[in-house]
Amino acid sequence: MLRNSPAPTSRRRSRSLVTAATVNPATSVPSRSKNAPTCGPCGLPSTSASDPGTRDPGEQRLAETALQRARLRLERVAPGPERLGTAPTARQQELADRYVTAFVDADMATLTRLLADEVVLEMPPYPQWFQGRVTVARFLTKRPLARDSRWRAIPVTANGQPAIGAYRIEDDGRHHARMIQLFHASENGLTWIPAFHDQKLFPLFGLPLIYPG
Repeated sequence: MLRNSPAPTSRRRSRSLVTAATVNPATSVPSRSKNAPTCGPCGLPSTSASDPGTRDPGEQRLAETALQRARLRLERVAPGPERLGTAPTARQQELADRYVTAFVDADMATLTRLLADEVVLEMPPYPQWFQGRVTVARFLTKRPLARDSRWRAIPVTANGQPAIGAYRIEDDGRHHARMIQLFHASENGLTWIPAFHDQKLFPLFGLPLIYPG
């Protein structure tokens, strides 16, 4: 399901700030500072398609109704405060590692199997978000993974959860910093994948802006 308004998790983003970032395995960044990477309205410039100033009253009511229904479903997949900042289980780390390998290899068959049924993909500061295994896989196939050898990744951790700095190939033939992607998982698959599209976050993780090598 494609959404054109901020994801229901946006209201909880103050709980999901990237309060600590470490590059695996050796480089660390001090926990939470005023410049720490954040989500949506908490730091990244974000536009809201559901802003009353950009919709007529009828559209606004429809958007609010849709968001209310979605919030009820998303409560089952978005991480609660008791899960943020805790170390992933071995199974969750395995799922994240396999996802990263599949993402870099553009292996959609493997990647799709790793997604939970109601997985949510967010892309702050962009307002669009995607829900459901089929919808997320379709988007990845048509957009970021439309061709092979497009991405490289460096593992990091954020809030104690697996994450990557993702680099996309550009016209100069080099892979440039594109997004910091986090992975939240249950034992059944990846449930929430926020991808922060902001190069300014990379130095906070000790990451270069150009992929080495």
